[in-house]
Amino acid sequence: MQLLVQVPSGLIPGELFNVEAASAVFEIAVPDGVHGGELIEVDLPVEHVDDSPPHGPDDPLVVEIAVPEDTAGGSEILIEHEGLQFYVVVPEGLGAGDIFAVEVPQQTGQEAEDLIKESPPTSPATEQAYTKPASPTRRRRKKSSGFESWLSFPLATSGAFDIRQGVEVYRTDGTWSAATVEAYDDSSDTYDVVLEDGRVKYLVESDHLRHIKVGGFNKHQAVKVLERQTWVWARIEEYTEDGSSTYGTFSVELIDGQKRYFLEAADLRQVQRHRGGG
Repeated sequence: MQLLVQVPSGLIPGELFNVEAASAVFEIAVPDGVHGGELIEVDLPVEHVDDSPPHGPDDPLVVEIAVPEDTAGGSEILIEHEGLQFYVVVPEGLGAGDIFAVEVPQQTGQEAEDLIKESPPTSPATEQAYTKPASPTRRRRKKSSGFESWLSFPLATSGAFDIRQGVEVYRTDGTWSAATVEAYDDSSDTYDVVLEDGRVKYLVESDHLRHIKVGGFNKHQAVKVLERQTWVWARIEEYTEDGSSTYGTFSVELIDGQKRYFLEAADLRQVQRHRGGG
């Protein structure tokens, strides 16, 4: 029997925890590279009794899921099975450790392509950062609006943070880690962010993110600088204490990818944030 289970909080690789299934208790060792709170797939030596007809090529595939820790009935969780990620709603009345069966969606054509684009990267253990209240249907990730720019620049959103902006994200262990905003959903005001080690946290609320300050500005804040008598878009990269300047100087990246160095604050035009723009 294969189950998706959550490693209890506080455990580290090599430590043991118990999983109950089919009226039996199994001892599981935390795999290398996995820590408390993450989801792993385990293969338990239990003969699964199935009274249903044989599974045909066009029949839906059914898998069994163990409810993650701190997750109640009615919550929506992200499931990964053989490289496919999809959302399911935990049935009402179930709690952490309970097991329920779900059908793996069969995606084809454009629908499958859209699901892959919206899904997190494939991993044997995905950090549980995506449990959220259930909605009637799975939300499509909305593209953020804003000024046109190359992909190396942050796109303005209607929220407090821009796409591809450097931020700090609050972790479950009470610490803050550097990350980059990858996507924004304005219907829920939540963000997907990529940590420095490549892992992704999904649907992070804005109060779990904070700006990185760079000389009075925010890192990667959208500003305008004067280029050949024209104000063009740029973003703040770094701030350097400079002995020749009372307040230090900034380096910025222009809309076309070029870099400019040794700019003072007076050389930068701040742009007021408003809905749909930077």
